Amino acid sequence: MSDEVQLTKLVLSRKEAANYLGISINTLDLHKEIPRLRIGVRTLFRIETLNQYLANMEKACRK
Repeated sequence: MSDEVQLTKLVLSRKEAANYLGISINTLDLHKEIPRLRIGVRTLFRIETLNQYLANMEKACRK
């Protein structure tokens, strides 16, 4: 039996988050309502939180 641990990426960089959302980094930076984490000088985006944000935006568009 192997002791390998399979890690799943939980957070994305600004570039990765913009790509994930299908928008430019500039657009991502302009939309401060998109949830993000600041750790030192780095800005990170949790995939789970981005998915929740998108689901909420989708619900809002249906109203």
